[in-house]
Amino acid sequence: MRTSLTDEVTANISAAISAGQFPPGTKLPTGQQLAQEYGVSLTVIRESVSRLLADGMVTSRQGSGIYVADISFRRPFRIDDPTLIEPIYIFELRAAMEVTAAGLAALRHTDAEFARIEEAQSLIGEAFARGEEAVDEDLQFHCAVADATGNPLFKQFMEFLRPHIQGAISASRVKGGAQGVAIVLEEHSYVIDAIRRRDQVAAEAAMGAHMEKCKARCA
Repeated sequence: MRTSLTDEVTANISAAISAGQFPPGTKLPTGQQLAQEYGVSLTVIRESVSRLLADGMVTSRQGSGIYVADISFRRPFRIDDPTLIEPIYIFELRAAMEVTAAGLAALRHTDAEFARIEEAQSLIGEAFARGEEAVDEDLQFHCAVADATGNPLFKQFMEFLRPHIQGAISASRVKGGAQGVAIVLEEHSYVIDAIRRRDQVAAEAAMGAHMEKCKARCA
């Protein structure tokens, strides 16, 4: 099996952490510094960091950076080989979490958290206008909703699932085309409106409908 740049960089950073080059609590170099060190793009570094977050090797501190996790706090749950898992299983796990997250976000969000949800929605539209797939921006939207629950475990679990759902979003883009883009933004708008109104039931319903339509687009 061919090894990707992301696989190689992830393995290298993981090995450096395991070897004690970056002890627990140490802040990792910036994405730009890591990209320069390994001679890869920032996209590769972002993907590698997402995998390390999913494996519990590192943790993200908002506004501060990425830090090496204490091994005693690393999460035991992991999906070692996604190719052996039916994609629908991962999607159902994600959907169950996201529906609950939307409802909690409606009840608990702060003004700043809601602003980040709206910003992520705007970034999706801007990326599409540039002819990009906006996969990262779409994930940012869902992470922002998870963050607005006030429960940090939702955000952590979204980070865990991130590398497993990127491909599904990309696949839906290919099938949906320009019309699909407008549909995604519209579906998101219903979620945003319900969260704005602090309507838990409507937020859960809107996110549930969005998840069902996402599943259909990825089928």
